[in-house]
Amino acid sequence: MLISDCTLREGEQQPGVVLGAAEKKAIAAILRDVGVRRAEIGTPAISAGEREAIAAVVESGAIPETLGVCRARVDDVDMAADCGLWGVVVSSPVSPHQLKAKFGWSVRQMVDAAVAAHTRAKEHGLVTYASAYDTLRTDREDLRAIYGELNRLGLIDAIRVVDTVGVGTPKVAADLVRWCKDEFGLPIEVHFHDDFGLATANAIAAVEAGADAVSSSIAGVGERAGNTATEEVAGALEVLLGVKTGLAVDRLGHSFIRAAELMRLGLQDNRAITGRNSFRHVSGISISGYVKDPLAAQPVEAERVGRRSGVVLGKTSGRQAVEHLLAELRIDAAKVDVGRLVEALKDTAEEYRRVLSTADLVRAVRAQAGN
Repeated sequence: MLISDCTLREGEQQPGVVLGAAEKKAIAAILRDVGVRRAEIGTPAISAGEREAIAAVVESGAIPETLGVCRARVDDVDMAADCGLWGVVVSSPVSPHQLKAKFGWSVRQMVDAAVAAHTRAKEHGLVTYASAYDTLRTDREDLRAIYGELNRLGLIDAIRVVDTVGVGTPKVAADLVRWCKDEFGLPIEVHFHDDFGLATANAIAAVEAGADAVSSSIAGVGERAGNTATEEVAGALEVLLGVKTGLAVDRLGHSFIRAAELMRLGLQDNRAITGRNSFRHVSGISISGYVKDPLAAQPVEAERVGRRSGVVLGKTSGRQAVEHLLAELRIDAAKVDVGRLVEALKDTAEEYRRVLSTADLVRAVRAQAGN
């Protein structure tokens, strides 16, 4: 199973994310270091600057299989070829929502446009992905019309199942992947949006149903609520299901936090794997297990996904948390009234409404010693 990262393309569809050539090359290098082999690195038709950035990533050699996303237009494909890309994703929607609202076209018109674009891509020697996006809201007869014709003509190497507006559920996604496998006999890549928080679950279900690749992005960056997060889907597949993704999962957390900084993303503290709190423990009931066995309080060793575990102090912390941190500071707990120290620290946390630092703990110990 392959992860096809789309951070460098989909990421810029998130308001506020703008990547020049330098940022794209830096993120591409991070993707290379975690083992990403295939990635969507941009949309050539956007601008001359975008084409320059795409060409710079291609020239860097960080990603062996570089994809550009094109509309079903010959000139878009020509621009992609000029950038030196390995392949193209040709977006050719045939859902009623897209055809009527955006194009005013018939299915036949879109099929003809897709055939022309894919034909030009093959003339350029490009690998071609057919993407009838908004796939989950598309009638299967219309999917059969476009994917079937492209397949019969030998113009495509793979097809995509795309949940453009995040309306899928795991069962729906899995059923559609199985149908596409049976109907077209081609490799399938899935690309899901997270509008109802189901993108990762849908991607997992799709892989279990036979999908060959998942298009995902670092920290789920993307338009609206974002996409399947690369670190989430790779971590879940590798750790929970034993499915090999080809990624160095033990590098994901730290590496992707650096990538998020390059995109100026503010990661939520409780985000899976990359969040500040994803492996930090504050409550007494959690820490009582953690200090004996980390897996009593978390699903996986933090280091396995490129993070570190830790204990912090707060209102809900108890004696074991304080003793654990005192030991880390090489302070002899036997020389401290730990019970009083716990109560003092709880009071401080309630007063300031925050997690307490090591400095807060040291001050509390010194204050007790001074009384």
